[in-house]
Amino acid sequence: GAQEPMRRGPPGAGNSNALGVAYDPENPFLPILAGDASAYKVLETEHAVAFLDNMPLTRGHCLLIPKARVATVLDLDATGAAAVLRELPRLARALVEATGCQGMHVMQNNGAHAMQTVFHLHFHLVPRYSDGSITSFLASRGPRSIEELLRARAPLDSADAEALAAEVRACLERGGADEARSKLEAAAAGAP
Repeated sequence: GAQEPMRRGPPGAGNSNALGVAYDPENPFLPILAGDASAYKVLETEHAVAFLDNMPLTRGHCLLIPKARVATVLDLDATGAAAVLRELPRLARALVEATGCQGMHVMQNNGAHAMQTVFHLHFHLVPRYSDGSITSFLASRGPRSIEELLRARAPLDSADAEALAAEVRACLERGGADEARSKLEAAAAGAP
């Protein structure tokens, strides 16, 4: 028989962009944005929210999402992109400081063909560690590829998540203060 074509978006959804990917109004991020579901939030602005992934690839794996209801990066306008993406380096720096990681993946998938499974735009920040561990019980297994990390995912440890989220928030607050101080010092240095 004929093989069914791979779906481009959530089942039953209409097309919304050049990839044919539609926004999923039943996606699991909407209850988080509405305050109806719990999440270990690390950052929230007028336009973006970041929280720990509940099935992390590594310790500190965060998701940065826009508050706008868009399926993919193709659906985000320039103003929306600027508002969300200005938080990306700030969040990445805070994660590095909080976790002590030695590297980081920043990933964003558009459409089912690109492994997108939640059809609300999101950016993954995945810290990587020299021992390759994803959690303490896997630490002895050595470095892992993304495919191996996906197969070895485990639910978020709530005790560690609470402490880590608090540390990331503290790093963001310190970083914000450092950034404001740097801007003031630069302005003072250039002033006549």
